Amino acid sequence: MEIRKAFYGDSEFVRSLDKENMESIIKENEGEYNSYWFKDFNPDKCFILEEKEPLGFLYIHNPGNNLNIINIQIRKSFQGKGYGKAILKKAIQIAKKNNLKKIFLETYNNNEQAKAFYKKQGFNFWTVDDE
Repeated sequence: MEIRKAFYGDSEFVRSLDKENMESIIKENEGEYNSYWFKDFNPDKCFILEEKEPLGFLYIHNPGNNLNIINIQIRKSFQGKGYGKAILKKAIQIAKKNNLKKIFLETYNNNEQAKAFYKKQGFNFWTVDDE
């Protein structure tokens, strides 16, 4: 398994995996699929997890003293095998390397799989938006 910085050529993989994994959840919450975070794809903020082929990605932003995890996606057939944990570990390493104080992320209330994953990894829920 390798986690590498993304290239502009990875943008189609990132876009298609996000849609594959998130379309139904986003439609349920917002009425239609819209990958708002992807409009300004920046490979410097994206890391690709590979094992012979791309299996997932991490997309981050670091405003101020914090790291914001914008998106983590793993191909469905590879979920539950430690890849999500590995790519989350990469985010934590980036935060530590850059002396960032906190890691933030958001997920939809109905994304039970993501909420369970983050809780299992030690994340705490601060607020829940009922909208």
